[in-house]
Formats: sequence, C-alpha cells, structure tokens
Amino acid sequence: MLSQANTLTDRNYEDTLHAMVTSHTDAHMELYFPVHDTTHNQICPVLEMSVTSISDQLGQLKDVLYRVYVANLTALGSHWEKAVHELFRVISDKLAEHPERTCAIVVMPNVGSRGELYDETSISKAHGDIKDLF
Repeated sequence: MLSQANTLTDRNYEDTLHAMVTSHTDAHMELYFPVHDTTHNQICPVLEMSVTSISDQLGQLKDVLYRVYVANLTALGSHWEKAVHELFRVISDKLAEHPERTCAIVVMPNVGSRGELYDETSISKAHGDIKDLF
C-alpha cells in the first residue's frame, strides 16, 4: 500500500515537473525563437512587427534604426538544410531594404546535413556549404 502511494506521488511529481518544464520551455522559445515557420511569408511579418515595436518603444522612425538579424541554425538541428535557402532569401531581402543600417549574423549549425554522420567532417562540410551560399 505504501509503495502504491509513493508511485502516485512520484507520478504526480513527474506530471507537475513535466508541465512546469514544458511551460518554461515554451516561454523561452517564444522569447528567443519567435519564428516557428522558416518560410518567407512567415518570417518577414514577424521581423517587420519586431522592428515596428522597437521603433515605437524608442520613439524613432523605422528608417533610422540599425537592424541586426540573428539566424541561429543550431536551433533547427539537422533540419537547418531545409531552411537555409529560404533564410538566405529573407536575409537578402532585408539587407536590400536598408543596406547601410542592416547586418545579419548566422550561427552555423552544430550538426551536419540530415542523414550524414555526426562528426567534424560533416559539420565542416555543412559550414562550407552555407558559406558558399552566402
């Protein structure tokens, strides 16, 4: 009987812990990785909304703001390869809008292409492929 009570308590604890971790993870992802879809039609409105929000907070015109776009490919895991071409298009478009006040930082993936081995050679090849694209 006592072991069954402990099991229920452990199960409740695990459920509570899981809910808490999931909640905090969701909040973290929403704050630091607000874009869940890497298509041009999904990213650009989010970026424009962010620029508008920041310009409103600072009381500045959007045209005079400096923009630094950060693309963290490590967040995509081995799926970075599916998103990199669309990402290149988005970054190119954003750089063309305000070239004198815009830059992009691309954090290279820490894994190779999907289906390749998880080793330094695959990762280096992935980095070379991305550098060639940009």
